[in-house]
Amino acid sequence: MTAWFALGDAKKERYGGLVIGGSERKRAKDTFTGWRLSEEGISWIKENRTRIENALANEMPPMSRLIEDRRMKYLLKSAAFKKYLSGGDGLNITRPEFAESIICTVNTGRDVLSEKIAQLYSAAEVLRLEKVRQYLDFCRERFLK
Repeated sequence: MTAWFALGDAKKERYGGLVIGGSERKRAKDTFTGWRLSEEGISWIKENRTRIENALANEMPPMSRLIEDRRMKYLLKSAAFKKYLSGGDGLNITRPEFAESIICTVNTGRDVLSEKIAQLYSAAEVLRLEKVRQYLDFCRERFLK
């Protein structure tokens, strides 16, 4: 079974709806988002973590090629995230700094910003990056409400 078919099946409700997204094969130029774990997928990973780690001999697969991994690395190095970590209430983070931290511009639409936050949040869940999740929750409340 190819990854394309496996992801297509994992997206189906009858198999748990573990992923969200679509294939590059079916993409429309402006709607391609790739694949990411759904809330159900994140729960499944948490419930099966021991079994997965045993199957992988307790080694996580390299993630350097994943788009989310590159975005996560960028966020972790961003001025906005560093300000958030330095303490305080984060109110000194500007909208341009927030947008840059998730690789967007100040003119990026609310829907795209929301989607980028969801993608990063999903990756942060899997990687157990609590501070990133807190930062994204803060940004969602401050800049998208």
